[in-house]
Amino acid sequence: MIWFKVVEARDFLLRNGFVFTIRPNWKREGIHKIRMRKENDDLHGWLWLMKELDMTTPDIKEQLEPYVEYSGFKSAEDWIGHIPKPSKTMYLYFMRVIPNEV
Repeated sequence: MIWFKVVEARDFLLRNGFVFTIRPNWKREGIHKIRMRKENDDLHGWLWLMKELDMTTPDIKEQLEPYVEYSGFKSAEDWIGHIPKPSKTMYLYFMRVIPNEV
């Protein structure tokens, strides 16, 4: 199960059927139930690990730049600022809603 509580990422996922998301924990690739709010609790999606991130590296914003357009955020700085509890190591994932459920 993967939660989308941040409005920017959640809305982008609902509008486009996919989103790049940064997570503090490693998750297995494959099908996951997508949780966000009651009216969308029946969604499922494929989750792919794109890369492990070192959030302390000076060029982290530059590393995220290619993905920002598909994250729901206006900038890498905005995206990083919305991470509730950033840790040194985080994971960048690509989530796609399974077709016929969007």
